[in-house]
Amino acid sequence: MDLITFLSGFLFHNPLFVFSFLMWIVSGWSSCHALLKLAQAGYTNDFLGTGKVIVTLPSAYLRVRESHGWPAWPGHLIWVSSIGGFVAFAAGLLRFLP
Repeated sequence: MDLITFLSGFLFHNPLFVFSFLMWIVSGWSSCHALLKLAQAGYTNDFLGTGKVIVTLPSAYLRVRESHGWPAWPGHLIWVSSIGGFVAFAAGLLRFLP
Protein backbone atom coordinates (compact mmCIF):
# COMPACT_ATOMS: atom_id res chain seq x y z
CA MET A 1 0.00 0.00 0.00
CA ASP A 2 2.91 2.33 0.68
CA LEU A 3 4.15 1.87 -2.89
CA ILE A 4 0.79 2.90 -4.32
CA THR A 5 0.74 5.95 -2.06
CA PHE A 6 4.28 6.86 -3.11
CA LEU A 7 3.56 6.46 -6.83
CA SER A 8 0.31 8.43 -6.67
CA GLY A 9 2.11 11.20 -4.76
CA PHE A 10 4.92 11.21 -7.32
CA LEU A 11 2.41 11.42 -10.16
CA PHE A 12 0.56 14.25 -8.44
CA HIS A 13 3.65 16.30 -7.56
CA ASN A 14 5.84 15.54 -10.61
CA PRO A 15 3.60 15.01 -13.64
CA LEU A 16 6.25 16.21 -16.11
CA PHE A 17 8.69 13.52 -15.00
CA VAL A 18 6.06 10.85 -15.44
CA PHE A 19 5.11 12.29 -18.84
CA SER A 20 8.76 12.31 -19.93
CA PHE A 21 9.19 8.65 -19.01
CA LEU A 22 6.00 7.77 -20.87
CA MET A 23 7.30 9.62 -23.92
CA TRP A 24 10.59 7.72 -23.75
CA ILE A 25 8.69 4.43 -23.52
CA VAL A 26 6.74 5.38 -26.65
CA SER A 27 10.02 6.28 -28.38
CA GLY A 28 11.52 2.93 -27.45
CA TRP A 29 8.45 1.06 -28.67
CA SER A 30 8.41 2.86 -32.00
CA SER A 31 12.18 2.32 -32.37
CA CYS A 32 11.70 -1.41 -31.84
CA HIS A 33 8.84 -1.41 -34.34
CA ALA A 34 10.93 0.38 -36.97
CA LEU A 35 13.95 -1.85 -36.33
CA LEU A 36 11.81 -4.98 -36.67
CA LYS A 37 10.30 -3.75 -39.93
CA LEU A 38 13.75 -2.96 -41.32
CA ALA A 39 15.07 -6.38 -40.29
CA GLN A 40 12.11 -8.13 -41.91
CA ALA A 41 12.75 -6.18 -45.12
CA GLY A 42 16.33 -7.42 -45.17
CA TYR A 43 17.91 -4.05 -44.44
CA THR A 44 21.12 -4.72 -42.54
CA ASN A 45 22.88 -1.97 -40.71
CA ASP A 46 24.36 -1.83 -37.24
CA PHE A 47 22.11 0.81 -35.69
CA LEU A 48 22.90 -0.16 -32.13
CA GLY A 49 26.65 0.10 -32.67
CA THR A 50 26.51 3.81 -33.42
CA GLY A 51 25.92 6.63 -31.00
CA LYS A 52 23.49 8.28 -33.40
CA VAL A 53 20.66 5.75 -33.25
CA ILE A 54 18.08 8.49 -32.77
CA VAL A 55 19.04 9.91 -36.18
CA THR A 56 20.05 6.90 -38.26
CA LEU A 57 17.17 4.53 -37.44
CA PRO A 58 14.28 6.87 -38.31
CA SER A 59 16.12 8.12 -41.39
CA ALA A 60 16.66 4.58 -42.66
CA TYR A 61 13.05 3.65 -41.91
CA LEU A 62 11.71 6.68 -43.76
CA ARG A 63 13.96 5.90 -46.74
CA VAL A 64 13.01 2.21 -46.95
CA ARG A 65 9.30 2.60 -46.16
CA GLU A 66 8.44 4.13 -49.54
CA SER A 67 9.44 1.02 -51.44
CA HIS A 68 7.50 -1.28 -49.07
CA GLY A 69 4.39 0.86 -48.63
CA TRP A 70 4.76 1.27 -44.88
CA PRO A 71 3.26 4.24 -43.00
CA ALA A 72 5.56 7.08 -41.99
CA TRP A 73 4.27 7.55 -38.44
CA PRO A 74 6.75 5.21 -36.64
CA GLY A 75 9.72 7.11 -38.05
CA HIS A 76 8.31 10.46 -37.04
CA LEU A 77 7.07 9.19 -33.68
CA ILE A 78 10.62 8.25 -32.67
CA TRP A 79 11.79 11.83 -33.03
CA VAL A 80 8.69 13.52 -31.62
CA SER A 81 8.44 11.32 -28.54
CA SER A 82 12.14 11.38 -27.65
CA ILE A 83 12.46 15.16 -28.05
CA GLY A 84 9.17 15.66 -26.21
CA GLY A 85 10.46 13.46 -23.41
CA PHE A 86 13.64 15.50 -23.07
CA VAL A 87 11.69 18.77 -23.06
CA ALA A 88 9.27 17.47 -20.42
CA PHE A 89 12.17 16.20 -18.32
CA ALA A 90 13.96 19.56 -18.51
CA ALA A 91 10.76 21.39 -17.62
CA GLY A 92 10.31 19.06 -14.67
CA LEU A 93 13.87 19.81 -13.51
CA LEU A 94 13.28 23.56 -13.79
CA ARG A 95 10.48 23.18 -11.31
CA PHE A 96 12.98 22.21 -8.62
CA LEU A 97 15.20 25.28 -9.06
CA PRO A 98 14.88 27.91 -6.35
